[in-house]
Amino acid sequence: MDSNWIQQASSLFEVDLVGKNILNLQEINNWVLQSGLSQLKSIGNIENEASLKSMTNLALEHESTLLIRTAVLEKLRIHGWNLIADECFLECIKKTVYTKVKSIAKINESCLYPSLDWLNCYFLPWVRSHFDSMENLQYWESFTIHEFYYSIGLIRIEQIFDLILDFPETKPAIDDLAEALKYCDLSKILENKTKEQLIQRAVHCSKSTDGILLVYINLTKIMPLLFPTINLLESISGPLKQELRSRTDTFKCIIKTISEDEELYALLDIKQKSIKEQDDFSSDEDEKSALDWQPIPRSALRNVISALNKKSDIVSMLINIYGSPELFMEEYRTYLCKKLWNNTQFEVGNEIKDLEMLKKRFGEGNVHKCEVMIQDILSSKRINAFVHEKGKGKGFLPIKSLDFLIISSYFWPLEEQDMKFELPEKIGKVFEEYSELYTYMKASRKLKFHEQLGSVTLTLDFANGSKKFEGVTPLHAAIISLFDEDDREKSSEDLSKQLGIHPHKLRKEISFWESRGVLQRNKKGEEYYYSAVKVLNNLE
Repeated sequence: MDSNWIQQASSLFEVDLVGKNILNLQEINNWVLQSGLSQLKSIGNIENEASLKSMTNLALEHESTLLIRTAVLEKLRIHGWNLIADECFLECIKKTVYTKVKSIAKINESCLYPSLDWLNCYFLPWVRSHFDSMENLQYWESFTIHEFYYSIGLIRIEQIFDLILDFPETKPAIDDLAEALKYCDLSKILENKTKEQLIQRAVHCSKSTDGILLVYINLTKIMPLLFPTINLLESISGPLKQELRSRTDTFKCIIKTISEDEELYALLDIKQKSIKEQDDFSSDEDEKSALDWQPIPRSALRNVISALNKKSDIVSMLINIYGSPELFMEEYRTYLCKKLWNNTQFEVGNEIKDLEMLKKRFGEGNVHKCEVMIQDILSSKRINAFVHEKGKGKGFLPIKSLDFLIISSYFWPLEEQDMKFELPEKIGKVFEEYSELYTYMKASRKLKFHEQLGSVTLTLDFANGSKKFEGVTPLHAAIISLFDEDDREKSSEDLSKQLGIHPHKLRKEISFWESRGVLQRNKKGEEYYYSAVKVLNNLE
């Protein structure tokens, strides 16, 4: 055995073999038997191969010094256990390489090149030292190199969620994984492990929608670095997309993410020309083509990603959460409807900015309905100003305290809701006055009210002070209006008749005021009676 190699190994593994005068295999063997591995002394008498293999693997795992491992393996061969020696040698290579790589595999640094230096300078020479035959040597060298990249791949896959979460700081580690995938087919392991970690650490842990969206975006950035096609991304991202689709604030987070990221916002414009050629139609023929449009088949989506701009494709992947551009825009229209419905200030500057952003990707034709919704807001603001100026401004509810959102119903995605009710007479009169002034302003047009939609801000007076309630539904406001300046108890049957709703519905909705201590309930026989409190306990 080469004494220079012994000196190198001694230095690397901090074992003074030279100082122990261990310069040949026999001396190493003798030293092994005197240093805690004496159980191998009886190798020649052992007949149970399983016991021998287990004992040897334990010895190899216990001893970190490569020269000592050599002695153990050589002793097996001396006694004719060549097959077991090879099997133990194979396990030794696997465990040694994996342990070495894992010890330096930090998520924000590359472990490939430091461990590659170790492999080439120390470990491969040790592997070569066991063989004289070139054929055997080539086999074991190839096996060791394969195991090296396999270990790097496995370790990086074990860290995959953290690599996704902290990207791009973890790009060196992602590059390690990409290099390992060139040598080893780990795609199935990567797919299963990534989906498992995403479900456990993103979906089941109830991360915020912003957090899940960040993981999804980073995943779309990482996967093209690992694979040239999007097959795996489609499969791996499935649980994330399903979770995002189920959350009510996902669309808000997507719009916020794109609008606040200057790079993503600018990238919307990359496909503007081709998108407009498809979507922005002006002739009957173009309109027919648009109506005949079908979503791109999933198989076609699995073409090579390099044909697309990868950064721009992040935007495409955000859109793909909802399955197709059409579904994305329908979801946006629903999101915009809810947002505008609660916009009591009638300010739409941010919404106009968002629409301009979406035009770049989808063309004007696909955002036309949304533009009409924005115009309805601006028009309503002007009409409200006119009505406030011309209205009488007297009575239970001054008309100046009402702002109406007047919509073009065809363009708003409104669903029929089981919340319709009849307005109390004193409120209904104000609605009628508004309707008359609107018809005066817009000749030949009439309003159809959606009494159940909207929000109310009201202040209630008590003997010990006043309290303001914001975001109250119109039905809740109508209920409490029936108790204004009236101390008498009212039965649930009478209240439900005045509002035109079922008694069960009335009892469910009136609990809003009971829970806030504004109304109190008494049961007389089978009937419930309600009255307003004079002193509110939780006034602050």
